[in-house]
Amino acid sequence: MMKATPIAIAAFFTYISLQVGHCTCFITNKSHNIGQTFQRSHHFSHHVHHPSLTKLSSSKNDENVKNPIETFISTLPTIGNKVKLKSKEQELRELKKKTLMDLEIKEQERAQQVKSDALPYLFLLSLQTLPLFSSITHDSRYVSLLYFFGVAVCTVYVGGRQITLEDSEIVKKENALAAPIGASISIGVLYSLIKLGLDPGILYAIAVSIFGALAISDIGVPILRNVLPASFASGKVQVSESLRQTLKLEQDEDLPLDGVTTLLLGILCTAGYWAPFAMEQKFILSNFIAWALAMTSLGAISLGSFQTATILLSGLFFYDIFWVFGTDVMMTVATKIEAPVKFLYTAAPPAEGAPVREYNFSVLGLGDIVVPGLFIRFM
Repeated sequence: MMKATPIAIAAFFTYISLQVGHCTCFITNKSHNIGQTFQRSHHFSHHVHHPSLTKLSSSKNDENVKNPIETFISTLPTIGNKVKLKSKEQELRELKKKTLMDLEIKEQERAQQVKSDALPYLFLLSLQTLPLFSSITHDSRYVSLLYFFGVAVCTVYVGGRQITLEDSEIVKKENALAAPIGASISIGVLYSLIKLGLDPGILYAIAVSIFGALAISDIGVPILRNVLPASFASGKVQVSESLRQTLKLEQDEDLPLDGVTTLLLGILCTAGYWAPFAMEQKFILSNFIAWALAMTSLGAISLGSFQTATILLSGLFFYDIFWVFGTDVMMTVATKIEAPVKFLYTAAPPAEGAPVREYNFSVLGLGDIVVPGLFIRFM
């Protein structure tokens, strides 16, 4: 193969330039001659209106319109539109990449916050061993009191200090006023269904456990990042092409390992909750789902103002007075509907000669932790 020299290359481009210049001059002269012919024909037509001359002038005019240079220039906007379209797609990719980077920064901040609150988290974990004392001590009331107090205080503390991926939803004054009314309607409907012999607990528990699985997948990421090696945070899970299209992922985009792991953990916890075992054997799992819901609620809701907080707490104060102490509605719903929206602690066996308990657990409602926790988080 011959090797091109710089002189040969220069001669080649000079030849091309001369040919292009020659063609341009030819087209320009041709257009100029056609224009002169058209002008003479038009001038002569003022004196002699002959049909053949009119036809000749029209054909020359059509020839002038079909200029190849103008045709080429007219295609330039189309090329520009394609360039703009490509740049728009590039902007969307860059925006998505920036969003993922911001999300990763938030996750790192969440993990750092969990690390700084390691002692309260460890204390929460150690509290789950207290039910073992129920089989040792005859009266477990003091142990259950310690359990509920410790779970409530630690959950409010770590839940109020947690960092969320998105901004919290601010409660408006109208929502604060309507909250006790909506809660009264809900508990009234559940109580009526129970009295009519119907069991709304299954559907209610299914809905709550689904939300519980999602809550575990959310709060589990920063916790596991502090427990597992650093490769867990940066790991990726490859997906099939069909799943990639279903999730609308990019060609080189995979799923995060930490998110997939915590989602599977939430699904396993939900499946364990629905396993055919007595609640006495799985109430710790129910408490874990309830704790995840409490943590998510504390991070997702913000009272916004002191006035809104006062309205909400005042309304729920009278709500509790009526439904808890004035009627048996709250106790009936709490004991008849089994769902992970409450913290349970096994009660000690009744003393000899004492009446048998209808419900074998002490109960702390989820709202008794979330509502005061929202106020403390706001303060």
